[in-house]
Amino acid sequence: MDRARMYVGYLQYFVMIFLFMDVFKNTVFGKFFFSNLLITGPVFILLFVVGSLFIGYIDRKHIRGYEYKEITVTNPYFMEMRTDIKKLSKMIEEKKERAGLKITILSKIDYAGSGYKIMEAVSKHTDHDIDLFTNPHQNVFGHPLKNVITPENLGEVQQRIVDSDIVHIKGDWPAKDGYLGLDIMHKPTVQTVGGSFFRKKGLEEHSSSGRKNGGSGTFPMDAYMADLKTAFTLDLCYDDYSRIWTPHPIDSMGKPNIWKKKKVPVLLHMPSRRQTKDSNFIMDVLTEVKTHIECEIRLIEKVSFERSLKEKMECTIYFDQFKVGFYGNSAIEAMQHGIPTACWISPEAIERSEGKFDFCPIINAPKNRAIWVEKILQVLESDMSELSYRTKDWCNKWHSYEAIARQWDELYKTIL
Repeated sequence: MDRARMYVGYLQYFVMIFLFMDVFKNTVFGKFFFSNLLITGPVFILLFVVGSLFIGYIDRKHIRGYEYKEITVTNPYFMEMRTDIKKLSKMIEEKKERAGLKITILSKIDYAGSGYKIMEAVSKHTDHDIDLFTNPHQNVFGHPLKNVITPENLGEVQQRIVDSDIVHIKGDWPAKDGYLGLDIMHKPTVQTVGGSFFRKKGLEEHSSSGRKNGGSGTFPMDAYMADLKTAFTLDLCYDDYSRIWTPHPIDSMGKPNIWKKKKVPVLLHMPSRRQTKDSNFIMDVLTEVKTHIECEIRLIEKVSFERSLKEKMECTIYFDQFKVGFYGNSAIEAMQHGIPTACWISPEAIERSEGKFDFCPIINAPKNRAIWVEKILQVLESDMSELSYRTKDWCNKWHSYEAIARQWDELYKTIL
């Protein structure tokens, strides 16, 4: 009822105004107002609304402020609303004031761009101030070399370390007495390994043949000292190094699932180096598969990064590697588009996953030619669209920028 009376009051007010204006319609002002009513009318209404709001503000702030406050306090509904608004306001202010951590990533080389992608993921999806610095090196995988360390800017990079909360070493070279000519300053450190150099060290010190021969690497495993030690692949999460798996990142969320069933399946293998991928074994398997089912086998090497992505998006199954015991960047470049991927994942890596790989869609089998042939034939005869969906979902769950940023946000905070 009160609201209805208010609206009637507004209507009466406008009627009075126009009656008042009608008296002056023959004046210069009245003629101007009514002859331009399409313009002057809305302007008048706007001025009326602004004036009403201003009068209401003065009334509430300086005339009846105490009365409104008393109503709010005595009314339980208003009181609860007032409390919630205060809490929300406090949360917003704390969010504005909270500064993220300052993190500096150092990498001797960032050949495949994993360090750059960590930086990009964390920068996009957290409040942390994170940046990557590397030595000059060849870049063939499309990521920019953002900050190259030179003698001229060494002092600036050192100052960045002084100001940092955390220094993150990405790569297989330990930061024993400094790194890349820089003093780590006893800062809290993270080291993330993932390449063939550290894998070689692991084979030397964690296999019977390696222990027997004493190993031949430059650094012993105990040289890898850091407050937090992680690995890009689970086969490198040795018990005496780390059990923290920090997967390779890829910006997969916005990428569509483009896998399509082909009349003649395309089986693709694109090794960077045949020996490290066990390409001979893979090609033997594919050759045997072709004797049982019509398919096209593609072995492609030494092409541009753009060409390699295009080939992966057009294949039926992508074959990554059958030697080191885990999948890497090349595999997730296919998986981000829902391309089913085959890779030998070692039993040790699966065990270290602590159940994460119970529902992994990656095509995997023991290293036996006959078993692999049978496995691939079964996959080709199955509903591969469902496998494609699960492959894309796996990539988003473990490798997307959003997932990587959440994991690193938690890990960085644990060491402070």
